[in-house]
Amino acid sequence: PLACMIDIKTGKILADDLSDREKSAVREWRRDYLLDTVLPKSFVESFAKLCSESINAWREARMNNNFASFMPFLKKIVEANRKKADYLGYKDHP
Repeated sequence: PLACMIDIKTGKILADDLSDREKSAVREWRRDYLLDTVLPKSFVESFAKLCSESINAWREARMNNNFASFMPFLKKIVEANRKKADYLGYKDHP
């Protein structure tokens, strides 16, 4: 399994017999794994719901040329992405 080829915490490749391409794939797997496991299920569910609702609101706002009606959704999306940045961590600025 891939988890035997890399130290999940440090990212150090443990398998000696991997090609550069395979090492890159294992690093990508680790990155995806960390992203998939760091976000709480409740956050992922609420974020997905917000995005779904926002798409419909954006379509309606665009059709009616009424950006102001979309502003509450945009504010919630920005707020949710800031929270996501807190979960994922960042350097200097989210």
